[in-house]
Amino acid sequence: MGIGTILAARKTVLVATDSAKVESLVCAIEEPLSACVPASALQLHPDCLIIADQGAASALTQYNII
Repeated sequence: MGIGTILAARKTVLVATDSAKVESLVCAIEEPLSACVPASALQLHPDCLIIADQGAASALTQYNII
């Protein structure tokens, strides 16, 4: 599935589990958009839900806990 397909979806869900995903999750949602990090395009999606466990979210600085 390409970035265009993902951005065209009505809703997207990103699931990140385990501390091994810390850097990937931070790069995807807190760093500037980058072609080197395709998941960063989700920052442009109007309806993206991110589900992360404590391990994956441990380095995030900007988030809402639901």
